Amino acid sequence: MRDLDAETATYRDLYRAEVSPTERIERYGCSSAFVDLGYTRLRLLQPDQDSRLVGLVAAHEWAGAVHHVCHKVADVVVVRDQLLDEGYRPLSGDEIKQTTDGKRVVFMRPADGNGPLLKLEEW
Repeated sequence: MRDLDAETATYRDLYRAEVSPTERIERYGCSSAFVDLGYTRLRLLQPDQDSRLVGLVAAHEWAGAVHHVCHKVADVVVVRDQLLDEGYRPLSGDEIKQTTDGKRVVFMRPADGNGPLLKLEEW
């Protein structure tokens, strides 16, 4: 497993990206940080050894610690439906969730199963 602090430092230094402070997410047994590239945000994860996310991160080791890429969209439902037509699959049904600040979000799996998840978030 790669080191989250090293990963965030790479994005901060190499891409001059803004990086959020690392936060602990006990519910999933991991630490997390966001990388803001302006047009999109990446969420980097470092799961604990006994976290249920270990397999997910290990299966995508080539992607570093990237769990998902967040796309800022005007309407989550419209973009979700477009992606469904292209073969993407929702992570958990097609349930649209809300962030703690009330924005609508949905996670999508890539059609071929390769790559990080896509998070659609209304802005």
